Amino acid sequence: MELGFRGLHLLVHLHLSTSSKRLKELASAIGISGAGITGVADQLQAKGLVVREIPPNDRRSIYLTLTPLGTRFANWIGDSLERAFGDKS
Repeated sequence: MELGFRGLHLLVHLHLSTSSKRLKELASAIGISGAGITGVADQLQAKGLVVREIPPNDRRSIYLTLTPLGTRFANWIGDSLERAFGDKS
């Protein structure tokens, strides 16, 4: 699955946060613009890794949440990095 650096960064950041995050917060956290985060979120959503949620009490905010597939993929990324760069002693 091809995501690019920004997609991987967003996916891992969202996974480590353990809860839904506002798009605006995610953009700030990974250092990209509002338009940039929208494009990355579009890619991740098209691959079934995240869903957008709009709370009924704040329709101006958009949250991203990992799907079960997104969680499994983020776990796989973490496991792969641990195997590649983990403690070798």
